Amino acid sequence: MLSTYSRALQRNFFLVVFAATTMLTHQAFSASETVMHSFSSAGRDGQRPFAGLTWHNGAFYGTTDGGGPHQIGTVYALKLVNGVWKQKVLYAFTGRADGDEPQSNVIFDNAGNLYGTTYYGGSAGLGNGVVFKLSPSNGAWTQSVIHTFAGGIADGANPTGGLTMDAAGNLYGSTGSGGTHNAGIVFKLSPSGNNWSETILYNFGGKPDGAVPLGDLVFDGAGNLYGTTIGGGANRNHNPLGDGTVFELSPNPDGSWSETILHSFGSDNDGALPRAGLTLNSGGTLYGTTPYGGGTPNGGHGTAFQLALMNGIWTESVISNFTVAGGGNFPQSPLVIDQAGNLLGVANGGGQQNGVVYKLSFVNGTWQHTALYSFPNTASGVHPIGNLVLDSSGNIYGATVRGGEHNFGVIYAIAP
Repeated sequence: MLSTYSRALQRNFFLVVFAATTMLTHQAFSASETVMHSFSSAGRDGQRPFAGLTWHNGAFYGTTDGGGPHQIGTVYALKLVNGVWKQKVLYAFTGRADGDEPQSNVIFDNAGNLYGTTYYGGSAGLGNGVVFKLSPSNGAWTQSVIHTFAGGIADGANPTGGLTMDAAGNLYGSTGSGGTHNAGIVFKLSPSGNNWSETILYNFGGKPDGAVPLGDLVFDGAGNLYGTTIGGGANRNHNPLGDGTVFELSPNPDGSWSETILHSFGSDNDGALPRAGLTLNSGGTLYGTTPYGGGTPNGGHGTAFQLALMNGIWTESVISNFTVAGGGNFPQSPLVIDQAGNLLGVANGGGQQNGVVYKLSFVNGTWQHTALYSFPNTASGVHPIGNLVLDSSGNIYGATVRGGEHNFGVIYAIAP
């Protein structure tokens, strides 16, 4: 049953949430949007950028889970050239050993190599997914697969989250299925010359330790890893297989890792079924979102939450349950922290039901929820998702998986 649960939630979760949006009061917004790129109907430039954006060395980078010559995904760059944003496909997946349908964001090492994951590919048939590397050389990029997931009880399968790199160049990530209990794993990939070796740091069991991790992982300064699972945990008010968790993995002196559940979602007016990864501030507080839960005032349409360590105990509190008119609902993307300490994210809903960029500000001891920009029409983008990027001027950059000139998504900039 965990296998069915895992596949249904991690592969099609955004579609369920997107179809469930409810009508909210329209508001006027002072922010302005620029569509930097609209993905084409032909699809050679990619389609459906699930993961949002990564900024590196003067350009934005991302993935699409569709489009490209083989219609199964691309890695792309977007750069400002003579005042015009130009998109370039760095690699188009073939669906064979090289991978199929990337849904994660990408990261870079110090040498400028790019890393990411694909949901499928890597073996005969659809495959269990891969971790890939793109290396630049004289303006071209060469792709290599550094790990192919075997699935089953021996390895993970079907990663949706991105990768995290430590100071030694090791890569960390998770898969939503596979592993001992078919409830997902957390893995480490270590380089040795031209080869990479995988170590499974943790196999999720479903109850009560969590099941189906879908988001990115984050390190603290002590080397502990934090993440979320969409299932498992102690509470089952929204799903019989559990309402999800926040977990911590801590390294032991012998090289093993130990898991601690910091929070189980789903009790009372709490959130439920977290899809996205976490954001860690400089004080060690964790922030995240859940697309469901939040109590009766919002009909259970999601929360933003914080987890703070106080006197040795992690305490969770809901900082928004998305009751602000036009402020969005069903959030399933991570939060980002601006220079003033505000939290920014994207959600469904908004004035025209195309999605909204929102801000959470801590003012006089209370978190205030503000809608910064509501996408007004299909051309402007529909259903924003994935990582946001902020620049020093406060401009916000992101992606939508629908909308644009051909309804295959856009890359946008919003000036507040």
